[in-house]
Amino acid sequence: MRQIIACLTLLLLPACGVVGMATPVRTYTTNSTITLSKPAQNFIDITSEVGTSLGYKVSGVDPEKQSVTLDDNVGGVATMLIGKVVERRIVVTLQPGGRAIRFDIMVAGNMSSASQEKAEARLDTLKRALAERFR
Repeated sequence: MRQIIACLTLLLLPACGVVGMATPVRTYTTNSTITLSKPAQNFIDITSEVGTSLGYKVSGVDPEKQSVTLDDNVGGVATMLIGKVVERRIVVTLQPGGRAIRFDIMVAGNMSSASQEKAEARLDTLKRALAERFR
């Protein structure tokens, strides 16, 4: 009986992946800015640290533009097994004068993973964490 269940599982998992990949990919983008009470110090290091602590991968740093790019992508096994595709990217930029931080977010995915509500919730979490660190 276990062998039958194992065989059925091996046959059905790729089918789930195909069905998942057939769902349309949606994209949501937005931007937001927060104002700080004093100029941010060590912006790139602190933003990278906060982003990493929230589960993002630092995929780019531009010291000249004072920006950090954070990614959070779902792929690999999840894509193969159920066909779920998610890409989240947030570019965090310190504005001239150091008292404002701009956030540009892009979320793309299928299976309702790129909704406006989810993207804005993730953005709010990052904004709160950075506002706390730069207080």
